[in-house]
Amino acid sequence: ETTIQVEVFTTAFRKISEHSSRYNSDGHPIAVQWDIRDRLGVTVADGLYYLRIHVTGPHESNKIFKILILR
Repeated sequence: ETTIQVEVFTTAFRKISEHSSRYNSDGHPIAVQWDIRDRLGVTVADGLYYLRIHVTGPHESNKIFKILILR
C-alpha cells in the first residue's frame, strides 16, 4: 500500500491546501491532482506556489515543485 500526501504552499511558505490518498500496489500509474483551491474551497490567485508530494510505501520519495498559475 502506498500513501501520497500533497501539500500546497504560498511563496511565504504558508500551507493553503493538503490532502492524502492511499493506493494498493497494483502496478498502475497514479495521477496527482490539485484543483487550484485552498482549504476553504476558494480558487487561489494567479501566482507562484510550491507543491510538496510525499510518498510513503515501498518506494518512499519526497519532491517539491514550483507551480505558476496564470489564467
